[in-house]
Amino acid sequence: MEDSRIILVDNAWASCSASSEEADFKRERVRLLIRVRERIVAAGWTPGEAAARLSLNDKQLQALMDGRASEFDVKQLIGMTSKLSSL
Repeated sequence: MEDSRIILVDNAWASCSASSEEADFKRERVRLLIRVRERIVAAGWTPGEAAARLSLNDKQLQALMDGRASEFDVKQLIGMTSKLSSL
């Protein structure tokens, strides 16, 4: 079953995007961010551990944990998911 948070995100991006392609791009970026954030929480890492494992500075890690997807591009988030997959 799909997470209700993702359904809300889907609706939000569809209503504020110029095209369906733009909405899809924003939606995927948020999904990746949520996936990375959930892995960090599940692993129980301290902020320092998470930042080191993902090669982020403190400000970037805080943006990630706050859910500020617009501060990351898709390539960055894919890179983070790859790093988490290899652990």
